[in-house]
Amino acid sequence: MERSKSQINIFNLISAVLIWILASVWFCIIFFLATETEFDSYIRSHNVIVFFKEVIGLELNQLIVRKFAHFFEYGFLSFAIYLGLSFTNGISPKHAYKFDQRKSIKHVNELCIIYAFWLATFISIVDEYIQLFVEGRFASIIDILIDSGSIVLSLLVVRICFLLKLMILHKNEDEYDNY
Repeated sequence: MERSKSQINIFNLISAVLIWILASVWFCIIFFLATETEFDSYIRSHNVIVFFKEVIGLELNQLIVRKFAHFFEYGFLSFAIYLGLSFTNGISPKHAYKFDQRKSIKHVNELCIIYAFWLATFISIVDEYIQLFVEGRFASIIDILIDSGSIVLSLLVVRICFLLKLMILHKNEDEYDNY
């Protein structure tokens, strides 16, 4: 029996809510870390360095820990935003982007990637802006570039995985229905 196009996809609805909650919590964690003073941020980085040295035997320095933290934070955030957008788009197939006749982008996957990139990059810029007002902290264009590189890498992996899935299913993007 064929699904009605007005039916709500409960799995996508629940998944979208959970993923958006996860993305929001992660977003709040990023902003909380941005509001730490220079001393508090130093202590947090130092604790990570001590952990890696004692548990793994790997000796790191402050710069590597801080830049890797930026890289990880925004890679995860962009992936969560992408998933949130994808599940949100699939909640109501009747209103999904794939049925919009005015679309100029080939597939909803590309649209979710573009929106995830811009939203995560905007959050990165706001994160650095907030640090202008925190004692001992400063904004860094290098951090925004690291964040953007992580966002691009994360979303590139998403795109490659999507294309590999299409290859395995022997479909092209126009034939693929992910609802």
